[in-house]
This record gives sequence, C-alpha cells and structure tokens, in this order.
Amino acid sequence: MEHLLIHLQAQVMNFLASFPFAETTKETYRRVLVQLIELPLLNELSAADLLKFVERPKWGNSQRYVALCVSRKFLAWEYGVGHPALIARVKRITASPQPRLTADQVVTLVSSFNLATVKGLRNRALVYVALDCNLRASELCHLELGNVHLDQCKLFALVKGGQWAWKTFSPETREAIVAWVEVRQPALGVQTLFVGFQHSHKGQSLTREGLKTITVRWSKKVGFHISPHMFRRSYASLCTLAGAPKNVVKAGGGWKSDAVLDHYIGDLELEATRQYLPVGRLAK
Repeated sequence: MEHLLIHLQAQVMNFLASFPFAETTKETYRRVLVQLIELPLLNELSAADLLKFVERPKWGNSQRYVALCVSRKFLAWEYGVGHPALIARVKRITASPQPRLTADQVVTLVSSFNLATVKGLRNRALVYVALDCNLRASELCHLELGNVHLDQCKLFALVKGGQWAWKTFSPETREAIVAWVEVRQPALGVQTLFVGFQHSHKGQSLTREGLKTITVRWSKKVGFHISPHMFRRSYASLCTLAGAPKNVVKAGGGWKSDAVLDHYIGDLELEATRQYLPVGRLAK
C-alpha cells in the first residue's frame, strides 16, 4: 500500500508537469490530487465514490467543480478513459457576487498610508497598480520592474494561462511608481517591482501569502474588508461607473465574454433603477 502511494505521489507530479498549467493552478490541482490518491482502490473508484470525495463541507460549489474536473482528468491520464469514475458530474453554480471597493473606500485606504515612509510609498504604488492594471495577486507579486514602461504608462505582465499581456495605467499611477522606485531597496538579484519589509524577507519579492497578510492589516486599519482580488473586481465596477464602454472594460480586464464582466460588476446596472422605485416615489 505504501509503495502504491509513493508511486501515485510521483504520478501526480508527472501529471502536473505534463500540462502547461499556471503555477497557481498547479498548486490548486496538487492540493486536490494528493488527497484523491489516498482513497483506497483508486483504479476501481466509482462515480459515486468520486462525488463523495469532492462533496466536502469546506468546499464550495466552485471548488467542488474544479476538484471533480482535475480528478477525472488525472484518473483518465493514469488509468485510461475507461475508468468508471469518469462519468461523475456536478452542476456548476455561478458564484454569488463578491465585494468590491467603492471610490470612497479606495480614497480612504490610500489616505491611511504615511507617504513620508518607504512602506507608505510602496503601499500606494501597490494599490494604484493593482487597481489600474487589474492584476491577480500572483501577477502583481511576480511583476518585474524591467517590464514596467513608465514613459508609455504601460506594463507587461505574465497573466493567467501563462500568457503575456499589456496593461496600461494612469499618469497618477506612474507618479506613484516613480516615487516608490526611488526608495525601493531590493535584495540582491530581486527583479520584482514590489518587495517586502519583514526582517527575514527584507527586500525579497512579495508572495501571495505576504500580500494577503498586508491587505488584512489594511482592513483592520480602515475598518472595511480588503483582499487582493477586490482590486480586480473594483477595476471593473469603477471603470463602468466612469462611463467606459463594456468592450473597453473587457479589453482592459482581459475578459473574453460579457458574462464574466457582468459577474464582476454585479448590481451596478440595477442601482440605476433606484430613482424609479415605486415606494420611494409614492412617499414624495
């Protein structure tokens, strides 16, 4: 049994190496598969057994769907397309709208930074780049200074799917980046734009976990929830509120369909009906 588990652990790594998954995707898949291979008689696993595996209390619908997809893919890769569990299916339910930052909240957050300090200048640049360029947490952490073109107010980032994409930013963001770069002190060999200040990692590239910790501190300071991905959602909503056409917002965000963008902007269009609501008008 132990020998089989060691074999399957190696096969998980071989499986992940066989496809051009992004590093963050590989880590998500790895966490699922290392639990999957602990199931007994994996080669004979039934569809019902696989559904029972993914229906874990701590996993939401989206995570269950992803877990089922990668589990089926691995089982087909390891045992062939005739594996009995491959017929398992779960219905994918669209996730509920997630919180985003309002313009006032962004102003409050940036105003909380002490721009007389190196950390304050870093934090302002971090927020501005995250908001203008709608980068995911890992993309923001891996962004290299050499790929930031200040003269053109553009940057080149490695985004989801292992693709390179141009992002544009405002003159105000350019000024924030310049102010940060003037005081930035990276450790030897570090090329990323944003670095940390923790003693053991001083000057080292920010990590996703480090960025999440930073936003938790911001949340406590300003009194409202902030997470790295909120800046991506806020980009969509704030651009829409500013009057940007949907195709422009989609291009900037890298979204292929209206459905994805509509999910990000949530109830913005619904808000336009507020002035016409019956009860409010009857009360006048």
